[in-house]
Amino acid sequence: MCDPLTIAASAAVVGTGMSIYGQVKAGKAAKKAADAEAASIERQARYEEGDIRDAFDRYRGRAAAQVAKSGRAMGGSALDVIADSAIEAEKQIAAVRTGAASQASATRTAGKNARSQAYWNAAATGISGVSSILSTANSWGGSGGSQPWSTAAGTSTGRVAGPV
Repeated sequence: MCDPLTIAASAAVVGTGMSIYGQVKAGKAAKKAADAEAASIERQARYEEGDIRDAFDRYRGRAAAQVAKSGRAMGGSALDVIADSAIEAEKQIAAVRTGAASQASATRTAGKNARSQAYWNAAATGISGVSSILSTANSWGGSGGSQPWSTAAGTSTGRVAGPV
């Protein structure tokens, strides 16, 4: 039959281990979720870029059709307006890319930080668990003297009979 200290220490070890495992898993899951969110942000930015390009292409087509309908040649101020619109579209695309890259980077960093924090928490839990186990052992046995958790054979108190 196991003595109570062994049972308590075993339970503390198992509980500490489970807590450490859970914290590490949670940290990894937070990092994975942040990476997925960052990828989603980048994917959404690509769609927005495509929408801006499509809108500009439609505008350029309408402008060219209007110039052709009027009977004038494509050039001069009509061409300048289309060129200015192309520049504006590229500026919008650059802003979308920059914003998405910044947001995705911040999201990935937050995921890395969450994982790091989970590892530190797990380490602290491990140290706390060891401290708790040692404290329990000390309260049962004290320092020196009779220690009921000793496995010395032949005595009811756990002391070794005779000189040591």
